[in-house]
Amino acid sequence: MVDPDYATIDQKIVAAWTTAHEWFGDLVTFSWFNDLFLNEAFAQYFMWNVLNYTDTRTRSYIDDYIRAHYNIWSIGDDCGRDSKPLRSDTPPLFSYAPYDKGPALLHMIEQTLSWRVFIDGLTNYIQNHLYGNADAYDLWKSLTDEAQSRSVLGWDGKPLNVTDFMEEWSNKVSYPTIIMSQQSGNIAFQQSSCLQQSPPVSWKIPLWVQNSGNEDMNWFYGDSGTNSAWTYPIPTSGFKVINSRVVVSCEKNNSKYSLTHFMFPFDTGDYTWQDWLDLTMYMGSEQEFGPFEVVMDYWNELLSRFRYDSNFPTIVKYINSVSTYAMQNMQWCDSCTNEWKQMVFSRYITSLSCRMGNSACLNEATNRFFAFKRNCTDFNAGTSTCNPIIPDFRRYAYCYGASSEPQNAAPFLYKHMNYFQTKAIYFNRDFDNLLFALSCVNDYDAMKP
Repeated sequence: MVDPDYATIDQKIVAAWTTAHEWFGDLVTFSWFNDLFLNEAFAQYFMWNVLNYTDTRTRSYIDDYIRAHYNIWSIGDDCGRDSKPLRSDTPPLFSYAPYDKGPALLHMIEQTLSWRVFIDGLTNYIQNHLYGNADAYDLWKSLTDEAQSRSVLGWDGKPLNVTDFMEEWSNKVSYPTIIMSQQSGNIAFQQSSCLQQSPPVSWKIPLWVQNSGNEDMNWFYGDSGTNSAWTYPIPTSGFKVINSRVVVSCEKNNSKYSLTHFMFPFDTGDYTWQDWLDLTMYMGSEQEFGPFEVVMDYWNELLSRFRYDSNFPTIVKYINSVSTYAMQNMQWCDSCTNEWKQMVFSRYITSLSCRMGNSACLNEATNRFFAFKRNCTDFNAGTSTCNPIIPDFRRYAYCYGASSEPQNAAPFLYKHMNYFQTKAIYFNRDFDNLLFALSCVNDYDAMKP
């Protein structure tokens, strides 16, 4: 399914996702479209386990990034007019709900039950409905049976009933927010729907709280929690309450935590562009991919909106100033193939840097493209063994390299596009990268076949 001579990280992810569907969609499939998540959320969630099992280079990328960011992606869509329950058959069916919200909730269940209980309950679910149909309540029952056989307790101190636990999470729109306020020297907590629904919805929330180096799971249920676990003294330093909505660490060394959790009040309008831009100034020495993934959409938005504006150089200067380490160390990082998280990071930074017109990035793209052209000009069997550019960098090297000398590049691009078009129909492999490069040429005469 994966051709190592051509496969990018994205293509490997798709192959793993398709493999996961052999269990979730083939062995057992949903009874009706309101439970589409039984196919899609599980495939989204378990494709990372497939990758983790088959390639150890993916581990930190999955553990440090993907699991947490399903939450970030889903809340971006789940607090507006298009918000919908996880279990829904109203259009659009193939929305964020099964693909982002679904795996985030599966991860919540797994963390609440423990990995072993979750997997054993899921195994029972598949065996009970093998080559047949099932709905969400069939899944909840299998997980409940396994949890109760292992003495897992719920919010009320009784054996955990997953059906009751997931009632609001799967059948109500949006998600809960924990609102904080200062009361008599303590932080008081109250849950509220992000959409401020009427009548109000009350979720049963498993929350992990880190305090004095320990991390414990406590249930938060009811309007304001129900036990002493939800009585905290106000921290004396390092934390700031932002519009009573979230607590964000504002210490420089905690920029990853701050930025990934900061997007919620920004997206909902509780914080301004100025506040957000100030926070990003902490990223100059950032070496982790997570914060960059969070801010990249906003940087791309700035670059698009100001592309032909006199302020464009100011935008470029700002992005360069807040990504100093990344720009200097992460462009065209061939050695990053040994660690997926670093490779994805390098790919983002390379694309961003060349897009901003960074001369070092553009020169490297040109050098790589014409090394590729020299090696593969007389090669008539694709662009694999003759190509010195690793698959994850080909799109950028082809595009920016070809645009530097369109008259020399275009005939070469057409030749190899023709090979893939006529002899590699099922997997076009490099065809889309070559076509994208041709679109970057921006020279009508050179583009004529």
